[in-house]
Amino acid sequence: MASQFDPGLIIGDSVFYDFGTMTADDVQKFLESKLPSCNNANGMKCIKDFRMDTPAVNGEDGRCESLPSQVNQSAARMIYVIANACKINPRVLIVTLQKEQGLITNGNPTKRSYDFALGMNCPDTASGCSASSAGFFWQLYKGAGQLQWYGDPRGSFTFLKVGQNITRRYQDKQVETAKGINCGSKTFQLKSQATAALYYYTPYTPNAAAMANLYGSGDACSAYGNRNFWRYYTDWFGSPVGGGFLLKSETSGTYLIVEDKKYLINEPALVTALKPLGPLGTISQTYLDSFTSAGELTRLVKSAAGIYYFLADAQKYTFTNCDQVAGFGLDCTKAIQLTANQLAALGIGGPVTEYVSGVDGDTYLIQGGAKRQILDNESLVDSRIGVPALSKLKISALAYLPWGKPIMRKGSLFTNAATKKLAIYDGELYYDIAADSQADINFAPWFTASAGVMKSEALAAIASKQTIRTIVNSAAGQQYLLTAAGKRKVSAQTPLVGDAPTISDSLLSAISDSTAPTLNTPVFIKSTTKKDVYLAADGAKRLLPTATDRVKFNPAVFDNTLLTVPESAIEQIELGNPVLAPASYVTTGSANYWIDGLKRALVISSADQAALLGLGSAKRVAASQLAGYYKKTKANGIKYRCDDQYYVVVTGKFHSISASDAADYPGTALKLSEHNCLAITKATVAMGRFIKTSDTKKIFLIDDGKKRLVASTAAYEKLRGDGLAYVVVGPYFASKIATGTAAPKTMPASEAATEATPSPSTSPSPTVSPSPSASPKPTVSATPTVSPSPKASPTPSPSPSVSAPAKTYKVVAGDSITAIAKKFGVTSTALMAANKIANANLIKIGQVLIIP
Repeated sequence: MASQFDPGLIIGDSVFYDFGTMTADDVQKFLESKLPSCNNANGMKCIKDFRMDTPAVNGEDGRCESLPSQVNQSAARMIYVIANACKINPRVLIVTLQKEQGLITNGNPTKRSYDFALGMNCPDTASGCSASSAGFFWQLYKGAGQLQWYGDPRGSFTFLKVGQNITRRYQDKQVETAKGINCGSKTFQLKSQATAALYYYTPYTPNAAAMANLYGSGDACSAYGNRNFWRYYTDWFGSPVGGGFLLKSETSGTYLIVEDKKYLINEPALVTALKPLGPLGTISQTYLDSFTSAGELTRLVKSAAGIYYFLADAQKYTFTNCDQVAGFGLDCTKAIQLTANQLAALGIGGPVTEYVSGVDGDTYLIQGGAKRQILDNESLVDSRIGVPALSKLKISALAYLPWGKPIMRKGSLFTNAATKKLAIYDGELYYDIAADSQADINFAPWFTASAGVMKSEALAAIASKQTIRTIVNSAAGQQYLLTAAGKRKVSAQTPLVGDAPTISDSLLSAISDSTAPTLNTPVFIKSTTKKDVYLAADGAKRLLPTATDRVKFNPAVFDNTLLTVPESAIEQIELGNPVLAPASYVTTGSANYWIDGLKRALVISSADQAALLGLGSAKRVAASQLAGYYKKTKANGIKYRCDDQYYVVVTGKFHSISASDAADYPGTALKLSEHNCLAITKATVAMGRFIKTSDTKKIFLIDDGKKRLVASTAAYEKLRGDGLAYVVVGPYFASKIATGTAAPKTMPASEAATEATPSPSTSPSPTVSPSPSASPKPTVSATPTVSPSPKASPTPSPSPSVSAPAKTYKVVAGDSITAIAKKFGVTSTALMAANKIANANLIKIGQVLIIP
């Protein structure tokens, strides 16, 4: 405990002068706690029970306020009232009563104890006290007033100055002379006006012997008054140091006290900057209210001589003039003048300059009332802005300044301190690079790498709000895939993702062009680090069950080679539902499906129907693998269509048939996807209107949706004429056609080909599905006036005419077979056939195509 005693700061001003720390009841309770019982042997009550009438007294400026006379006042009430009248902490009066006469703990006080209670006008070398100051009331009133007067510059007690070194003797000179000893003195810095008041009141400082035996006696040179004051206060009320010039109440903000004014500090860091004027003390709201509110404190202060300072890091930094002050966003007219002692307590930081630094080597330029972070020296040189010498002031002290545009070179590759990501500055805006893209792609060959680290708040003025990912769009919407080899164009008609971030053309132009051709989708992709294979189509990626399933996709529809891309590109593409190879036959639960293209799974209702279609054994798959397919259309008929070509399927083989002949077969032709049309087995024999059952060997004419029995082979030959021969069919096929009346002797006319066309399989409607059982009635041709003779010679062909020139089209960037076919109203299959194209993805820019 002795090591905590500071002779220059026995008590702090904020503690000494805080008159609002206790109420009268608080004082009474404290007195009772220190003296539970009294014996009153000397005829005087102990202090907790002491009462007296008090006179009226006229106050004196600088000491105490006037008080009215009171009857039968308790000691506790007198201590409280006088403390408030004289603006002295009642705790100081309590401690002084104890250290002077021991009244607080004396259970048997004497009249003299009360007459000399505070030791006011009772010199250590005199036999008694002044008669005008004798008595408990006057000791309190005059003693407290004297303690207050010691701090008034109008009085004569001004020679002990705060901030200067003073010398105090250990013992009174007369005592030393009487004892024939020389005790010596101690020199130390005086740190509070309150401590000065104690030395005016009791002019000695304790020596080492007194401090070594804190609760007892020292040696012949020991004086105990100020030691005991410090000891009692600390034991009873805690630290007597309190705050310096930084004060607050339990409920208020923090204030800087300058003479009789208080300035609110709203910036927490400014409290730290003023640390030499502290410590921060908590005082009563009553005492705090006694100071005049004078506004808010900023970091700008001034001296009496008109020198302006910036406060930071417990130091004061000197401004050159008010123009420089304005450049730091401050106003000379609002500077608060500190006392000479307060300014002297602050360290000297040196001159303020507009070039400041952070703690990690980062630098900043203060310009026009804003702070601008500088990426690196090269950026500063590139900006052609001259800077002064680097100030010792740190950027952390300038938190109040807004951020201006940072100073960076165009094309800089740097680190964003907040996100820890690399970022690129394009001369106007900056773009963060996604962490996974940064891991996959080295951007250093295209941009200038900097060791600088930029604060995110410093970048706010140039934030693009877009993050560079592996797939990006230009401002015009052109999509690119970024790889280590550069940027690769993606077809505008078939983008990889629908929501790629848009980055500036300036930034894109800095990235090298890849030599790879424009990327079209659908395309098979996998990452450089994982084995999973996906089909990228329609802005999503669809997982294949196995990598080998890729070869089951017909290359005539799109390229089934595998493209390896960065893992970050895979992650960027939205995950769609799994994909199965078109034309594959699968089963899940109790349902069987024939996969038709990429989005439709045709329901196969029976094993007979599967055999009819030639589907073989179904592969079992999880229901989740069919989540992306439309599963309400049934493939339970015998008629199918690929573009404009009709087919009738017989035992796994699809026989081509004319539209007019197909119209006589029951049901609606189900249109298949381009994928399935290429996968089906096509018969080498075309189909007409005659079938022969394999089990009964009977021949039937198909007419108006029914099979009509032909009486004999001779009748068949007569009916057929030079038409197509019958095709042998199985019992299941035959069962799909209702039996009608016997075939006529002459060939009836074919039905008109007016079947409804189902929606394309690539985008089936979820609300409409062709009914497998419904057979719309085809339009019936008018009955001919003359039946065609089966033996008639074919009609001669007309004379050939001169053909019109073939229509052509030159391929441009972004084109695809599908888009070109749609543009000219033809099918992709017909377009590829006319140009002998085997792989739809291998068309080239400038290639001339024949439009069929």
